[in-house]
Amino acid sequence: MRRALLIVCDGLGSDWLGRGYTPAIDGLLASGRRSADHRAVFPSVTRVSAASIATGCYPGSHGLQGNQVALLEGDRW
Repeated sequence: MRRALLIVCDGLGSDWLGRGYTPAIDGLLASGRRSADHRAVFPSVTRVSAASIATGCYPGSHGLQGNQVALLEGDRW
């Protein structure tokens, strides 16, 4: 069975990886794959970032702008 582990740290750019003492994460990286070609959105917002990961789209494309969601009730927000 193939498995994937996705570690998400809001606002963390690739230039910050490898600067700390993280033996467990370093071990995972040594036995797997990683991508240094990722970008953090600014301002960092958890749900916006998760939507980008799930859809593969930048925030401007998927339309989610924040952690709050306004739902239309009848003709009012």
